[in-house]
Amino acid sequence: MAQMMPRECVVISNDHLPHIGGSRLYVHKISALLSARIALVTRLRPGSDAFDKSAVYPVMRTHLRGGLLPGPSFMGEALDAAALAQTAAHVPGTRTCIAAEIMPASYAAAWLAMRRGVSYGVIVHDEPFSGASALESVARRMLLGNAKALIASSGFPARRLREIFASEAPVFMAPPGVDLDIFSAGPIRGKTLKRLGLSAGRFLLCVGRLKKYKNFAAVIHAAARLRRGALQVALIGTG
Repeated sequence: MAQMMPRECVVISNDHLPHIGGSRLYVHKISALLSARIALVTRLRPGSDAFDKSAVYPVMRTHLRGGLLPGPSFMGEALDAAALAQTAAHVPGTRTCIAAEIMPASYAAAWLAMRRGVSYGVIVHDEPFSGASALESVARRMLLGNAKALIASSGFPARRLREIFASEAPVFMAPPGVDLDIFSAGPIRGKTLKRLGLSAGRFLLCVGRLKKYKNFAAVIHAAARLRRGALQVALIGTG
């Protein structure tokens, strides 16, 4: 592995662009803003070379094979974390580690921080213990509790973190911004409404993976409590 320039912070992520995802884009934007100070470590994916060469921050990738184990596996998470941590250890000058999500990145960040004698933080996007087994919940509570910074991408995880770890928890809000040069209000095309099954009027558009913990059900129930026909709801996603 070629020697790289010292980097103050290592960001460790289970996955990254060009494999699309909201949390990955969030981490990419932060990394781009701090490009001179960070290096990003993530999984190796076919076809990622072009993205890595164009990125304004160094991207280091490694094979993650924990998913080859049958079923959701605590051991698989640990194997992936070990691979990420070993790759991150090659970055010189590290003074802090940031896990881009709880699992398995926080394992890797905590291990590297202990090895280097530095601090680590964790970015929390969704429910902190969503989908975790009893053993995983214990491990997550320990890892989050020992972090010097818990970075919440929205108000929901920030509230949950403060409920779990009390008001003195080091929770920092860092909500994602919107590029108004790309996303701005414009005319609503009739063809688009027809394709979505909507009629003219007020509507709420929700885009994302249709997973239970994303809580689209709350949107549906809230809309149902309004005056009939006051708000149409369109959900776009797979799952």
